[in-house]
Amino acid sequence: MTTNTVNVVEPESAVNIAVDTTGLTPGAPYYIVMQIGESLEIVGELTVPTFADDGTTDVTVSLPEGGYTLGSQGDSHVYLVNSAGQFVSGSANTSLTGTVDFSIGPTGDTGAAGPTGATGATGATGATGDTGATEPQAQRALQAQ
Repeated sequence: MTTNTVNVVEPESAVNIAVDTTGLTPGAPYYIVMQIGESLEIVGELTVPTFADDGTTDVTVSLPEGGYTLGSQGDSHVYLVNSAGQFVSGSANTSLTGTVDFSIGPTGDTGAAGPTGATGATGATGATGDTGATEPQAQRALQAQ
């Protein structure tokens, strides 16, 4: 679901942020920040390619659990700033949209408990992982019998 608000329900989730590059300076760095209270944390960055026409670019950021408003300043907001840390006015912020990627995270496809994560079927402790039934430690134990 793509909206100007994002609700992260996992302890931390990947969020794909679409940034309208219209009016941004080619070659200049920009930062996606998360504001909690009065503090800002850089959660993503982008540089508009010098050969790019106006358009949209996607940046994937990681956000902790919570609800966020995109494209404006305030507590629990996520927005774009320039290299001086100043809020970028115009369509770059007003058109920010975000999509939570539910396939990445603790229980997503590639998350720690997902099928290919650390404890998933092919992870280190999964059935085919280092300590799983078909991997080195289990094979050595079978050979020792």
